[in-house]
Amino acid sequence: MYQVKELTDMSRLDEIFQLRVRAYEHSDQRPYINSATFPKGFYDELDNKCSHFIIENEDRIIACARLIRLRSLSQIPFYKLKTRVLSSDSSWFWYYSRIAIDPDYMKRGLSSLIDEYIIGQLKGQEFHLVILAKVKVEYYRKNHGFKLIETINNYSVPEYPFSKQLPTQLLIKNLSE
Repeated sequence: MYQVKELTDMSRLDEIFQLRVRAYEHSDQRPYINSATFPKGFYDELDNKCSHFIIENEDRIIACARLIRLRSLSQIPFYKLKTRVLSSDSSWFWYYSRIAIDPDYMKRGLSSLIDEYIIGQLKGQEFHLVILAKVKVEYYRKNHGFKLIETINNYSVPEYPFSKQLPTQLLIKNLSE
């Protein structure tokens, strides 16, 4: 019924930024990410450089995620931690992030649909896929073969006040397997 596609009309990025806020407003992160704290939507400098994947219903974006190829974890906004994994600037990897589902469309499998689409598109490449996750960690490990590389406790980012609420998990998947 629903279909994932790559966003080609970049004038719709604001719609994605607002969708992220709506999604967070219906989560336990509401005190930190809401229309009052992020009136222009939730975004960072990677948004203008990456590919965005969307699901629409009647020309309205109801789900989204982003994907970008990077050379270093230091290119991820606010990622200030050192890790032995992917620390070399010679290792390209895919960074998958900002999955958001419209609250009216939750519990319909849209997040899984986007995950399966992205992973399916990248399968067989000689790269890794990296996720920094606070939720769905076991889902990614069990259903998609991600390995937990690092648990980051007390990871606090001033720009994201909610960042210290839950541990952040660094997950990685070898796409060539």
